Amino acid sequence: MRSRGYACGGSYRHENPVHLRNLTNASGEAYGEAGRTQRAPERHFLLAMMADKGVPKVLLFLAEGFEDLEAVSVLDVFGWTEYREHIPEVLVVTAGLPPEVKGRFGLQIRPDLLLKGVLPEEYAALAVPGGFFSAGYGETYDPLLYEIATSIHGAGGLIATMCVGILPVAEAGLLQGKTATTYFLSRHHDHAERLRALGCRTTQGPIEVCDRIISCSGPAQSVDVALLLLESLIGPEESREVRRFMAGME
Repeated sequence: MRSRGYACGGSYRHENPVHLRNLTNASGEAYGEAGRTQRAPERHFLLAMMADKGVPKVLLFLAEGFEDLEAVSVLDVFGWTEYREHIPEVLVVTAGLPPEVKGRFGLQIRPDLLLKGVLPEEYAALAVPGGFFSAGYGETYDPLLYEIATSIHGAGGLIATMCVGILPVAEAGLLQGKTATTYFLSRHHDHAERLRALGCRTTQGPIEVCDRIISCSGPAQSVDVALLLLESLIGPEESREVRRFMAGME
């Protein structure tokens, strides 16, 4: 994966995007009826076991009304780190405000943790998918999420957002004087204007990276954002291996 766009103000573009229709889930979530996820019974055992091994952890915050593909992209890409022994594993831990959250298009997930039980110092990165305010996504504007984002980033960690997931990061005060992108086609909200009001420089690039904060313009970029976050955590060669296995061909 190319690294262009890591400096503030540069848009990231990948030459060979993954074909999203070819993805399968290797994250520990099992699909049930109507494509909705059901909890795998061994999930909490795996969490404890991987934490004991010192595996780096990514906190995936899921708000009500989250964009389904953006959430699944993180679970899927990082799930592929378990596919071969030579690829360093990274554990994704899901967190939410209620005990169960529902995506805008029907995906239902019971988070591993409630947000109030999160210890920020345990995480190398925070991932925040976007969502639909008409479906409850406004709960992302929570001071506790701001504190967790500030703590993880302040300790040198990474933040990866998708679509409007960048907004609570901006509300936390982490984008003042920095560059980001967001979703531009909302019928009811001017997300870019909100970012600018919070001191952020906005672009219409598909992906922006500035000061360890990744943003993108929509779900079409979600797999590339997840792979970019993975690259930042385990290195370019290892992330290329994940991309190769996901592609299913040389």
